[in-house]
Formats: sequence, C-alpha cells, structure tokens
Amino acid sequence: MNSSLNPQRSALRALETKLLLELSSVRSQFNELSLINSLLPNEILCIIFHFCYIIHCTDYPRKSCLPFTEVCHKWRMLSLGMSTLWSTIDLCDGPHATLCLSKLGENALVSLVARTPSVQFQGSLEWVKGRVKKIDVVLFPNCVVKLIRSLARDEVGCCKFEGMLASHDMFGHRQQLRLENVTHLNLRIPSVSDPVDLSSLHVGSVSNLTLSGVRVNWASTSSNLKVLSLNHLPVPYAPTLEEFLEIFERAKDTLEEVYLEGFFSHSGHSLLSPALAKIETPHLRKLSILSKDREFSESIVSVLRFDPDTDVFVRFMGRRWAVVEGVLGDVVQEQRLEPFPDMLSMIGYYSQWQ
Repeated sequence: MNSSLNPQRSALRALETKLLLELSSVRSQFNELSLINSLLPNEILCIIFHFCYIIHCTDYPRKSCLPFTEVCHKWRMLSLGMSTLWSTIDLCDGPHATLCLSKLGENALVSLVARTPSVQFQGSLEWVKGRVKKIDVVLFPNCVVKLIRSLARDEVGCCKFEGMLASHDMFGHRQQLRLENVTHLNLRIPSVSDPVDLSSLHVGSVSNLTLSGVRVNWASTSSNLKVLSLNHLPVPYAPTLEEFLEIFERAKDTLEEVYLEGFFSHSGHSLLSPALAKIETPHLRKLSILSKDREFSESIVSVLRFDPDTDVFVRFMGRRWAVVEGVLGDVVQEQRLEPFPDMLSMIGYYSQWQ
C-alpha cells in the first residue's frame, strides 16, 4: 500500500517546490516595486548599511552579521558587493571568516577579532597582510605567535619556527617584526597560560595598545599612543620603570588613558629619582593603577603631571589612595552601596516569620 502512494507523494513534493519558486518570484517582483527601494538610490543605501554595520559590530560580530540587509533580494545582493561590510573577520567562526575574505576588496582595511581562544579559522591571512587596522583577540600563546607570524613584516630574516614554549622568545633576538598599519592592538592570553615573549615585535604604528600576558618591544611604542593598558606581565616581561618613563615621554602630547595592573618595582632597579623632570600629559583623562607595590604606584604618579580634572585611581593593599601633587595621600573613603528600600522591607518582612 505504501508503494502505491510514492508516486502521489513525489508529485505533491514537485508541486510544492514549483509553488515555492513561483512565490519567491512574486515576492521579488513586490520587492522591486517597493517604495523604499524606489526612494533610496544604491549610494544612500550603502551609507546606511555601513552605519548600521558599525553599530551592529561594536560589541561583537554575530554569526548573522548583516540581518538589516535581509529585507529584500535587492538589499541582500547590494550588501554582498560591499567590501566594507565584510571587513571584520571573526577567527572563531571559520566559515564566516572565509566568506569575509572572499568578499573583501583589494584595498579594504581589516579588523581581526577572537573573543574566545577557540579558533576555528584555519585559512591563510596572507592576502590581507599589510591591510589589518585592528587586532582584538583572546588566544592561547601558540595561536598568538602564529597570528603575528602571518601578519608581521620581518625586516631581518625569518628564523626557523619550531616549538611553542611560551616562556621563550619565539622569534629569535635578531628579528624585527612590524605590524604595518595596525592602529589598535589588543592581545590577550588566558590567565592560566604563561606570558608570551614577543619582544621582537615593534608597535610604532599602534595608538591603542592593550596587552595582557604579552610582551612586545617596549622601546618601539608610538609617539601617537593614546591608550595604554597592561596587565598579567610579571618580571621580566613587564616594562621597567625606566621603560615606562620612556613610553610616557614619547607619548606625552597624545596620551589619554593609562591602565596598569599587577606591576611591581623590578628587583635590582632603583626607583625613579624625585628630582626627575615631570612629564607633562595635558590630554590624560584617566590614570588607573592597581598594584600591591606602593613603591611602583608612587614612582608612576610622581613622574606624571596631569590636569586636576584627570580621573586618577590608585589602589593597593585593598584600598584606594588619593594622589596630591604627585604624592600618595590619605586613603579615600569609598561609599558602600546600601540595599534598596524594597530589599530592606522584604528582609524585615521575612525576619518576622523566623
């Protein structure tokens, strides 16, 4: 009996497919007659798409990264031809990363992101080498090394790349690696991993530098540095006080935000002399130092001269300390958050039944 129904079932499926195709054609014709398409030329739509894309990808590019273009067939086809909409490559999404690379134009600047260490993209980034503007990744040390090796320009000559031990300089001391055109560099490794030594990596083009567990060539930081955020850098990966001084001196006219966490005064290195000339940082808006070492905190705040309106946050020994004219002052009494009134009434109501 079942075999006698097979031809009828096949005919119905064929009819269903035909009707779906006809319905799709009718909808496409409706889309072509849509008022919004007739009012907005392609140039204006491209501007709108680009604006929506920037807002949509501010936090993190999702798998369906262009939902605002899926209004009609025309919008979708237009978005597929816009290389700027495919400039953020998520290394944790292999298929989408491959699609982005296939849609990029020859001169489009690229942003690389990876918010989890689970990298799925196994393709080559050679085609975008020199066109990467932003790198924002959380990766294990060996993946960080592979990424930098695939993007950086070697000015001396390649060394043989063998081994992935994060406690050693993986590039060799004779190399000088540069990330051309990269202005935002955010390299972070999980806190369970040992720091990685990329001291051969020059970051002279970077204006926004965030490093967690990654050492670079500290002497190469940019004179246009605006944001500096460093943490998870024990000795000898961390900059010395003298290197911090050089970093601040180079970027004194542009530095806007500084975040330092977990640093100590290097053993064997003398503290900065109080007689040193102050470094004027007129544009510094935020200075945050979280350290268990009072001497380190004092050395940093004593050498910088900033505006009275600068937001200064210095914490060690579990307390926040005031900074007065480059000197750590009294402990700042921080306000404790009180429970909401409704919460207090609920607690009182509950206590009556105990």
